[in-house]
Amino acid sequence: MVTAQQIFNQSMDIMDKRSATGSIDATKTARYKTRALNIITMWQNEIATELMMIIPDAITDLTQNITVTDAISGQYYLASSLLLTEDSDSASFFQEKFIENKRLFLSKRPAKITPITDMYGGFNYGNY
Repeated sequence: MVTAQQIFNQSMDIMDKRSATGSIDATKTARYKTRALNIITMWQNEIATELMMIIPDAITDLTQNITVTDAISGQYYLASSLLLTEDSDSASFFQEKFIENKRLFLSKRPAKITPITDMYGGFNYGNY
């Protein structure tokens, strides 16, 4: 399972917010962390909707597990949303990466076979 903290850390990496020592400075990323919970919840809801799942509970703590199984697009969604007002070029790039990875994730799901019911008659009902 992926946690919200892992998605946050990956977002900080792609946004280049990790220091040379390999740590994420909490004082420099505090405002990002504050906004991250709601943004990760929005991403999780979007993916759940695409998967036709029940909308999961809101993320209230970064230690929470993510309900959806998509672990490849969340960091880009978060990064694009966090950078939207600061750096629109980077935000646009991350938004494109999110869409690309979301499509990749959704394309790898097995197709469901659903029977089709003929509602208009035809040969089966003697109406020719």
